[in-house]
Amino acid sequence: MLKIILEGSPLVSMINSAYSLARSGKDKRGIECYGLLFGKIENNNGSLISRINFAQPIQIAPRSYDAIWRCRKEECRTKRSTKILTNNHLLGDYHSHIDGETELSSTDKNDLRKTKNLYSLILSINKRKRLKNQNRIYVYPERKEIIFDIYEDYIIALGGYSYINGRIRRTELEIDKLNLSPLNKKIIKIS
Repeated sequence: MLKIILEGSPLVSMINSAYSLARSGKDKRGIECYGLLFGKIENNNGSLISRINFAQPIQIAPRSYDAIWRCRKEECRTKRSTKILTNNHLLGDYHSHIDGETELSSTDKNDLRKTKNLYSLILSINKRKRLKNQNRIYVYPERKEIIFDIYEDYIIALGGYSYINGRIRRTELEIDKLNLSPLNKKIIKIS
């Protein structure tokens, strides 16, 4: 079994990055948030559990409507400094899909295979029709998706993928509730 556990700090970093991009008011084509995920891998009775405890946005990646060209030099600097400062390992990346789903595009799949990252997280950002903020986080284990209903004007969904043994799979996501204490009562698991 594969599972990704997201700690509070990287989760907040990714969500805020996606939200600020959506709120930028610019033409959203060719604009995505993008960053690297760092953490540790634990083997728990044959289950591979990865704890993401650091997310580093990469701001200088050139983008087009359907792709991000990674700046390898910037990524290498980020990997090296994060390893030294936090003793975490690069586990993957995250990026957004504006007005989209949490599904990997064909470009995303090719990129995941090329980089050989362990994980890729997709944040889909969609403008909502009603201006209402419920301050809830919905966890859908069967769909392997988390919905953040915390903004009045946008709703954000998070989906995770793993690339292991040459196969891409949708991967279970979990929030480390201890690190989100103000929101613990608002996390709703839907079976």
